[in-house]
Amino acid sequence: MRTKARSLVSLPLVGLSLVGLACAPQAVQDPRFAEAAAPRLTVTQVAAGGSFTCALVSDASVWCWGLNELGELGDGTSNDRAFPRQVTALAGAVQIAAGGEHACARMNDGAVRCWGSNGRGQLGDGTLTERRAPVVVPGLSGVVDIAAGTSHTCARVASGALSCWGDNVFGQLGDGTATPRSTPAAVKELQGATAMALGGARTCAIVERGKVRCWGWDLEGSFKDKDRTKPTEIEGITGATQIAVASSHACARLETGRVRCWGVVQGVTLGDAKSDVDALTDVEEIALGREHGCARIANGTVRCWGFNTHGELGSGKDDDAARAVLVANLDNTTQLSASTFHTCARTRDGSVRCWGYNEHGQLGDGTRVHCGVPVTTRVFASPEECKRAVDARRVKKLH
Repeated sequence: MRTKARSLVSLPLVGLSLVGLACAPQAVQDPRFAEAAAPRLTVTQVAAGGSFTCALVSDASVWCWGLNELGELGDGTSNDRAFPRQVTALAGAVQIAAGGEHACARMNDGAVRCWGSNGRGQLGDGTLTERRAPVVVPGLSGVVDIAAGTSHTCARVASGALSCWGDNVFGQLGDGTATPRSTPAAVKELQGATAMALGGARTCAIVERGKVRCWGWDLEGSFKDKDRTKPTEIEGITGATQIAVASSHACARLETGRVRCWGVVQGVTLGDAKSDVDALTDVEEIALGREHGCARIANGTVRCWGFNTHGELGSGKDDDAARAVLVANLDNTTQLSASTFHTCARTRDGSVRCWGYNEHGQLGDGTRVHCGVPVTTRVFASPEECKRAVDARRVKKLH
């Protein structure tokens, strides 16, 4: 989608002028969005996938929207949706994860169910058949955490052991091979993992003393002569409490509330994992897209940095940003998730707000208009809340 190379080395970059247009101009009474009048659902988690988004709600059901070419939405069809649709035949979910073209749910009995693209075995059901409705991943029990990358998936159990499945051409499954797996395979030489993150063709886990170990695609040459098909420690990081991984870069949140990043985006080196990211303090959560990153701050605001082609920084401006900038009109956030070119946040009232690329409706506001500031996802907000959001924001016309 890029037409020219760019750099983040100097700021501010020249951007387009702002215009007083709403990103979602349709009126809330539009009959196409009759579902917005349904009873309000409180979101407990949001997960941004490649060009789609999913949300876990308080009744343990899962709703998804956006691109659905390969069954990413799990609604039994291949129709794109610009507003949330419930995943079929799925009840009792307690966690969700969204990958490049697939998604998974951890169930209240410790099992895992997945749906969507399966060309590399990322659904874990022993086949390479895409699924437009959830299927059980066999051989898993007692799962306490799940995560999804572009075309691979991992599950963690209480002991800290990991099992992964799907694409493995770069060794991202951590089983010591480069062989794709359509069923779960144990990650070798890893014990006591307390957290994990997947992105692109890489997997990372937090282990003892907050150290980080990664395997798969070598983002920055940190593996040197080491075997990338098995967990390898990232030098310079201790005290990590959360990690985020994208296709070419990664970041760790430290117990100090600071952030360290490593990797390269469009030729720009993001860091060496040994120095804190400037201007980011009191960070409670981080999320990474293909060429941008975001941090949720303790006061409920969100700050983003990186490239801003489709408004993925949420600042209401067109400028790229080497230093984190404030996301406009957004506070009281409690959870964050980013993907290729869009980002979503869960707010304290249980609603979802998204910004960035929207060609397939992945922002969930009922349109396919890219938006450089947060818009409220329909169904998860009352009509009054939607109207207030439209009336309040000044946004840019990106295309």
